Amino acid sequence: TEIPLTDLQNEYSSLYSQYQQMFGASFNKELAQQLKLEDAALQRVIQKTLLLNYASDLGLMVTDKEVAKELVKINSFFKDGKFDKHTYVTVLKQNRRTATEFEAQLKQDLLVQKIQNIFNLPLSKMR
Repeated sequence: TEIPLTDLQNEYSSLYSQYQQMFGASFNKELAQQLKLEDAALQRVIQKTLLLNYASDLGLMVTDKEVAKELVKINSFFKDGKFDKHTYVTVLKQNRRTATEFEAQLKQDLLVQKIQNIFNLPLSKMR
């Protein structure tokens, strides 16, 4: 399976933001290089791709209804305590993403969660 460069870039940006929040103003590109953030992003994208392939092999999928249900839970898109479509579109534009891209990513994330939940099922006792 080919991994699009944008997936790697998005993963790197996500990791960079997480570390920036943890380290604050002291976090910079040099520290990111020392922490080998690029390698970590690549590993995460590879793992995600392997999980998605396995989910596909099992026939698992995520419906548009499941995506919509999850979408309306994201606080970043709330206005006056509830989901607001205008806020949704505005936030995505600010992040240079389209609704189609974001929802496709969300669908993948939900599928990864489903496959990870399979691995976390408790084993039944053997008699």
